[in-house]
Amino acid sequence: MTERMPKEGHFQSAGIDNATGARWIHVTPQMARAHPQGRLGLILWAIVVINLGVGVLRTYYGVTITLLILPFALTNFAVALALALRAPMATLLVLVQVIAGIVLSLFVAPLPPDLLAMQAALGLGVLIYLFEGDRPNLIYRHRYRAYSDLDGGAKE
Repeated sequence: MTERMPKEGHFQSAGIDNATGARWIHVTPQMARAHPQGRLGLILWAIVVINLGVGVLRTYYGVTITLLILPFALTNFAVALALALRAPMATLLVLVQVIAGIVLSLFVAPLPPDLLAMQAALGLGVLIYLFEGDRPNLIYRHRYRAYSDLDGGAKE
């Protein structure tokens, strides 16, 4: 399913972001989907596949060991689906998934401290990539980072 670039587009330049110092250019969702960077890359597909695998494992353990794990499996499936469909709410779902994974590890199915630390680090790494990466920003928030000067001229 290849989308065509719209004949007309709307670019909206935003001011400098106070948190990151970056300047963002907002585009329409149609423009973001039609751009080559608006498609999922290898890293995003890997995140989708890993979430599906973890969701299947949690479903298996939820059915065989305890039903308390099943709601956590749903977060994995929801994240995988939202990322694959390029839904703007995907980054929020990843945040919920990281928090749910930590809650699961601490209270429902305790993990050894090293596995808990690894799960939290991987989840935070994915979150940082989704919030700071150029491709995820275009796909999920329909914006791209402007690297040029605000005035278009050289600084003195």
